[in-house]
Amino acid sequence: MKNSLNDTIKIGPIIYQEHIVEDLHDDDNKGLGLYGQIRHKEKVIELDSQLTPEVAFVTRWHETLHGISDLYNLKFKDEQVSILAVVLADVLQDNPKMRQA
Repeated sequence: MKNSLNDTIKIGPIIYQEHIVEDLHDDDNKGLGLYGQIRHKEKVIELDSQLTPEVAFVTRWHETLHGISDLYNLKFKDEQVSILAVVLADVLQDNPKMRQA
């Protein structure tokens, strides 16, 4: 079951819809459970409904970084995305001034 939050994440000129999904899993990889995934063709970022707010925050950054990597052809590996997502989430949570324009 999918529930749209009507939230969007803009990456460059592309606007992704954010969806919260019950029991999110990878149909392409033997049904493995996922925290999140980005669907580039559909312009959707999906997050599992059971994530805590803290894990959802990091997962949202993880999927956003995949979108950035895809858009700008940066070719980030998943391990790099995972590390950057945690680091960015920590910096933003620990430094409120970094979230202001």
